[in-house]
Amino acid sequence: MLGGDGYAVEERSRIRKGNESLEATGMVDYLEENGALVCLLPDNLDTAACKELGPELLAHVEQAHQPVVFDMRRVEFVASAFLSLCLTAARHTGMENFRFRDVKPLVRKVLDVTGISKRFVIE
Repeated sequence: MLGGDGYAVEERSRIRKGNESLEATGMVDYLEENGALVCLLPDNLDTAACKELGPELLAHVEQAHQPVVFDMRRVEFVASAFLSLCLTAARHTGMENFRFRDVKPLVRKVLDVTGISKRFVIE
């Protein structure tokens, strides 16, 4: 389905333009910034959410053919399923082209404890 601006719009995702609001939506929002695909992730990335959002998220990453940023500003909780998604996404982009930004302290602690923060850039 195409939106009025010609961008593809899917049921659980949308592509934002300009300075649109970035409120918690329960879905992944996609932006292009400085030659990178930015994935604005929802607040809860438990196993069920990752199972639901994972295929779509990975499809966007695979199709991007550019660096990928997981924007974590809304994320309050991550499960091990999310860590698996991160590793899969990084394999598609190349480890050097995958990074996180705006990670909250409690989520950062999970990334530190699991060793993810040693493998990827966190802005």
